[in-house]
Amino acid sequence: MSDRPWSLRNRHDRAIAALAIPALGALVADPLLSLVDTAFIGRLGEDQLGALGVSAAVFALAFFAFNFLEYATTSLVAAAVGSGDRDGAARSSAVALLVAVAGGVLVTGVLALGTGPILSAMGADGVL
Repeated sequence: MSDRPWSLRNRHDRAIAALAIPALGALVADPLLSLVDTAFIGRLGEDQLGALGVSAAVFALAFFAFNFLEYATTSLVAAAVGSGDRDGAARSSAVALLVAVAGGVLVTGVLALGTGPILSAMGADGVL
């Protein structure tokens, strides 16, 4: 037994890491992008940074709403692959992709058409 608890000792550990590392990347992508945006926009001024804060909050909420899809799909696909049902895993992935595309189009429409009310609800009035 290794004295390092994080070592990839056997094929199961490597398989878990192969699944977990990309999933972790997907979860941290949005916060990292917001952090990079803040670093760049923060140099422009307070008003621009305030606008970015409102924008980041709205988009974070929109992205957070789709976390259920990631978690549900991961468990469905893992269960199907674990039981040897590759067709079931493919079907689960295809349905999740369809739901993601349809939901993305819907949320994009809501954000585009509801820009004024959404920004007013966030307290952004556009006055400099």
